[in-house]
Amino acid sequence: MNYSSTVSIRLLLAGAASLSLGLASIAPAYAGNRAVSCYQPVHHPAQYKAVTKRVQVAPARRSIEHIPAVTKTVWQTIVTQPARKEWRYVPAVTRGVKKRVLLRPAERVPQHTPAVTKIVHETITVPGGYGWEWRWVNGKKTLCKVKLPARHQTVARQVTVRPAIVSYKVIPPRYGTEWTEEIVQPARTEEVYVPAVRERVARTVVVRPASERVHTIPAEYATVTEQVQVRSASTAWRNVSVPRHCRN
Repeated sequence: MNYSSTVSIRLLLAGAASLSLGLASIAPAYAGNRAVSCYQPVHHPAQYKAVTKRVQVAPARRSIEHIPAVTKTVWQTIVTQPARKEWRYVPAVTRGVKKRVLLRPAERVPQHTPAVTKIVHETITVPGGYGWEWRWVNGKKTLCKVKLPARHQTVARQVTVRPAIVSYKVIPPRYGTEWTEEIVQPARTEEVYVPAVRERVARTVVVRPASERVHTIPAEYATVTEQVQVRSASTAWRNVSVPRHCRN
């Protein structure tokens, strides 16, 4: 059977299928008619075959490795304070000296001897002098100045028997001993050289700096086997000969 015949049969079968659906609803009178040709469906299952292939499990990638720096400790002497010149104050040099000092100078102290006196009584004539008195003159009260007569009076008088005497007592000076500071060498400023101050310290130096190393990791593959559909399932119509119904 060629290709054109097959296509014609398939079109015929499609028409027969639709026709059979239509005949199912037709009266049974047509069911006893003799068939011209008969077809039966033939089912072809899907076909598979095992296919082995390599697939990529993991892609290629890059890994960075960090390499730390390599260091070491180095001891070295450094100058913590440079040498310099400075001025220093040198105090005076003194010593104790014992000296005779005047504590109290000589002085003259007066000695007073009081005078010797006595009381002497004597009678003296006191002149009368003048006084004032009231008098009645021609029947009038008049203040008159009158001359008073002399009178005698005993009075006490102090006379000096021995006059006062002042004599002087000479007190000699008084000396003592005291310690004083005598300057042997006066204070001064002098220039002094101060040497540098050095110190031994530990210092960390880098022998090799930190770096990075890039590693390339290739892609990973695996061989897998899977079932691949070669042909899908289908249904075809086959021309058959049915006794007493139809023949090919």
